[in-house]
Amino acid sequence: MSNQGAPTMNQPEHQTLEPGQTESFSTWAIVDVMGHQRYAGRVTEQTVAGSGFLRVDVPEVDAVDWQGKPIGKKLQGFSKLFAPGSIHSMTPCSEPVARAAAATLAVVPIREFDLLPAQATDHDAPDDEGGY
Repeated sequence: MSNQGAPTMNQPEHQTLEPGQTESFSTWAIVDVMGHQRYAGRVTEQTVAGSGFLRVDVPEVDAVDWQGKPIGKKLQGFSKLFAPGSIHSMTPCSEPVARAAAATLAVVPIREFDLLPAQATDHDAPDDEGGY
């Protein structure tokens, strides 16, 4: 029995788009962005204010140590949008691989110290004449 014409791992099935129809992008992947940052999750396109962004939905996962052993901590899932120009590389992969990478990378949406108020310093205080 011949499998001619059937899609293979290296040859995805292509569909013909109707006029005016756009192809949506959606895949699990590991994404490297400028600033030596790496995110793993479901990757899609999203338009915000008329501009296209790459959206990475990092799943909630159980955190692991550097050897892949669970450490008893959940990492909150979150979404992050990136301008296409900030993407260094993207490696499409399966969902289990992306989830394992998210657990190992242990990226958090925002760090607690990013939310702390800035400490006032002497040079931030007004001078004797009320100016800065």
